[in-house]
Amino acid sequence: MVGWTLLLLGIYVVLSAGWGLWRHAAAESTAWGIAIAAAALIVMPMLVVIKRRIAHRIGSHALKADAAEGIVCAYMAAVLLVGLVLRTVFGWWWTDPVVAVGIVYFIVREGREAIEVSRGGDDDCDEDCDEECDHDCECDEDCDYDCGEDCDCDCDCE
Repeated sequence: MVGWTLLLLGIYVVLSAGWGLWRHAAAESTAWGIAIAAAALIVMPMLVVIKRRIAHRIGSHALKADAAEGIVCAYMAAVLLVGLVLRTVFGWWWTDPVVAVGIVYFIVREGREAIEVSRGGDDDCDEDCDEECDHDCECDEDCDYDCGEDCDCDCDCE
C-alpha cells in the first residue's frame, strides 16, 4: 500500500507543479513552515535508518516499505527549502514547482521499490553483502533472512 501511495504522490506532484507553473503561483512561506521543513530534513533521514535497521532485524517488509515514505519526506523538505531560498534570494517564482518535478523520479523509484519489497521481492540484501545483512538472531529463533547466496546471518549462540 505504501508504494502505491508514493506513486500517487508522484502524480500529484506533477499535476500540482504544472498547475502552479500555469498560474504563475509562487510558494508561500512562513517561519513555521520553514522550521518544520528544516526539522524534517534533519530528522527523517535518521528515522529512515532506524526503520530500515529494525525492518531487517525483524524481517518486516512493511516497515522497510514505510521507510521509503520517510525518504520521500526528506526529499520533499529539501525541495521546499531550496525552492523557498531561490525564490527569496533571486525572486524566481517558478523554482518551487520546477524543483518539485525534479524529485518525481525519486518518488516513483521509492514507490516501485516499496511495492517490490512489500511483495517480498528484491531488497538491499540481494545486491551486496553489507552490514545491514548481518542480522543478529536470538538463539531460540531461526535465522530466515534472505540475504543472498554469499551472505550469512550472524546467529551466534553459545
